[in-house]
Amino acid sequence: MQTRLQRALHNRWFAGIAALAIGYGSARIMLFLVDDAYYIYHVYPQAKGAEFKLPELRYTFGQVAAFLWSVLGMCTAVLAARCSFFRTQAKWAARSLIAFALGFVLLVVGFVVGMAMRDFGF
Repeated sequence: MQTRLQRALHNRWFAGIAALAIGYGSARIMLFLVDDAYYIYHVYPQAKGAEFKLPELRYTFGQVAAFLWSVLGMCTAVLAARCSFFRTQAKWAARSLIAFALGFVLLVVGFVVGMAMRDFGF
């Protein structure tokens, strides 16, 4: 039994556009996070010495969560592209697309909770 999302991923245009959009967005976010982590955890501590303070732990958790979400997005893009080019089963592509969307919701909720924690002094 196929779901609506699996049937939609059998359409080559939908699967191809989804793969491009998710892959591009995930790659941009991943590159930004890797570049930011390189400067925050390697370059700035060496350049500024003892006066540099590392960011709070909640920001580090947020960056790790966003990085894992972008890795999931790259996997989703590969699976959607595979459905588009090779006409393979769309079961895993649909599952990863749902997980990608739920991961985005969790990132937004985590961002709001982090803002609330900061406002309440945690």
